[in-house]
Amino acid sequence: MEALAQQEETARLHSALDRLDDRMRRLWQELSSGKKLPQIAREQGISYDRVKRQRRRLRAQLAVELRAVQCN
Repeated sequence: MEALAQQEETARLHSALDRLDDRMRRLWQELSSGKKLPQIAREQGISYDRVKRQRRRLRAQLAVELRAVQCN
């Protein structure tokens, strides 16, 4: 039963990630690969604060998407 619930959660996450725009998807990939915000900022040539704001928007967007998927 627990394995099924985990599979459903994983499917919901993948569905939410599929709806992200390219920039947010790239940020998710970099964060999930273990990169830290300062490193991401350096590699993208943008400020640390900007990457921090993008991460905040990413989290908010995923939260909304996951709730929407859960309600359907």
